[in-house]
Amino acid sequence: MLLWTIIIFLLILSVLVISHEFGHFLVAKYFGVRVDEFGLGFPPTIKRLFTWRGTDFVLNLLPIGGYVNLAGENASPDEEERPDNDDPTLFCRQAAWKRFLVILAGPLVNIILAMFIFMIVYGVAGIPKEFADKVFIEGVQEKSSAEQAGLPVGAQVLFVQATDSAQIAITKNEQLMGFVADHVGQNIILTVQPDCEQGICHGEIATYEAYLRCSEERLFGEAALGVSLTQYQDMHYPLYKQIPLGIYHGVKRSFSMAWEMLENLGLYFRQLFHREPKTIDMMGPVGIVSSLNRYQTFSVGFLAILSFAGVLSLNLGIINLLPIPAVDGGRLVLIVAEKFVGRRTIAKIEAGLNYAGLVLILLLSLLITLKDVWRIFKGE
Repeated sequence: MLLWTIIIFLLILSVLVISHEFGHFLVAKYFGVRVDEFGLGFPPTIKRLFTWRGTDFVLNLLPIGGYVNLAGENASPDEEERPDNDDPTLFCRQAAWKRFLVILAGPLVNIILAMFIFMIVYGVAGIPKEFADKVFIEGVQEKSSAEQAGLPVGAQVLFVQATDSAQIAITKNEQLMGFVADHVGQNIILTVQPDCEQGICHGEIATYEAYLRCSEERLFGEAALGVSLTQYQDMHYPLYKQIPLGIYHGVKRSFSMAWEMLENLGLYFRQLFHREPKTIDMMGPVGIVSSLNRYQTFSVGFLAILSFAGVLSLNLGIINLLPIPAVDGGRLVLIVAEKFVGRRTIAKIEAGLNYAGLVLILLLSLLITLKDVWRIFKGE
């Protein structure tokens, strides 16, 4: 299962990175910028596949993404100003607004791709509808108390009670979450009705007893009970309604998730520098793969894989738009700054800023990866 998770993750990541680079490539070609090479994967090169309109497409050994080489992209200030260096196809010779659009195209493709993926997911899986007085079990964590108790996914939670108290009717997620928080370290009994579709449950009502684990008894990322709750169910409509509703909810989901990502990033860095209690944590590829494998995300079905691809694509787009040196957002800021301090001034500091940003990103990635490995080593 772990090997399958790694293969699918790398495949998704590669497709998304290549899509990102293809965005740069298409807009650069549109503006007449010479693109010397489009790499599938990272060197060493295995094979030169073909040449299209002056661009060599090459297959590389490391299957983790890709890149485009824009002619004149990394030219120094002296090289840019050489009298014999007036080739109009060089990236550095383009107007600022053209270079801005070439750089913006990469993350924009990732964001648009995420929207398109969510449209497909909602169009196929169904349109979410809220049931204000019903709580459903959306998922069960692997090896959690809920899994050991046998709680079924897709069931409606009707009642909950401690072993020595009366039943409480459950109509809101917060009710059950609050009850669980108040009874950690105890056994509770849940009354549920399984086999719920479009808000209607068809299964026989049954009771399950589960132990609520204390914090010291849990693995990293595990809750006391180990279930995810929802008050939504997927609804299916005639095709003429399903398609426009899928488009609407796909776009809406993309914007709400993007805003949530930005909020979480802001909260993470605020907690990091102000020594606040950590409620948000970051994961690198190792941690993501470990989490995917633990919750068996890719075994649920194709739509689950597609949904993850949408989330990851949106992440790549948003992160690449952040004003950080060495990523697209930082380069966009520098292009805008040219209008205030001049192209030559920016060209002098750009390489140094990008190098410092790259070193910082690599160090941060290394620290996150080491932390992920440590969690796995500890069995978290």
